[in-house]
Amino acid sequence: MTLGVFCLAGSLLHWAQLKNETNNQLARSKYQQQVAISLHDKTCNNLTYAIRFIDERIYSNSQLSKTDLIELQDILRETLTQTRTTISQLINNDHSKDTQQADNSNQLKHLDQIISRAQHRLEQLQFRGEIINTLQDLNHLPNKNSELLFDVTNELFSDIIKHADPKKGYLVTFGTSGGNITISACDTPRSAPINLDIDKPTTMGLLRYTAILEAQGGSISTQSTENLWMADITIPLFQPSP
Repeated sequence: MTLGVFCLAGSLLHWAQLKNETNNQLARSKYQQQVAISLHDKTCNNLTYAIRFIDERIYSNSQLSKTDLIELQDILRETLTQTRTTISQLINNDHSKDTQQADNSNQLKHLDQIISRAQHRLEQLQFRGEIINTLQDLNHLPNKNSELLFDVTNELFSDIIKHADPKKGYLVTFGTSGGNITISACDTPRSAPINLDIDKPTTMGLLRYTAILEAQGGSISTQSTENLWMADITIPLFQPSP
């Protein structure tokens, strides 16, 4: 009887240790994924824009003005801060910290800031196009959905900067339909990459949000031909019922 109790206790202890190890592995894996996404969405996308910015000036035979240099300096400062933050997170190995903390105190204002920044960058790169935003109120949007909205919007504009032809235009619209935020975009793919290094495809692009959006009750679809690229994205305005 006593032996059986000890065996049972040992089995339970072993099971608890395995479960704890599995949970730690999952936490590490999730943390590493968050760090990778943060590096891509912030650091890499900022550097991509800086390279495109310089490319545009070179190919248009335009000299960098003082304003241009200040903007590049600001981008590099921001990127340096992002890199140092990531290094600190990796050294501390703190799985409890979320690398994507969105400020949801005023969601519409935050979205407007993202759109304004993207519009400025597209103009600096001589893109022709239009952004139409008819969203009026997002203050009751669930936090997970607002973070998705901000991240997807950033990635959408980054993809346009990386892959679209500046001379042939783009259109991005934000609206609502049937209880969802809707984002639609279209542009013409660049026929020949300007810079082969930053045009290499990765698994960190817009379509990585497919499973995340579907889990929240949303969706994303893209269509691409030689002359047209289109994306349609929906993000629920309300948290789906379990």
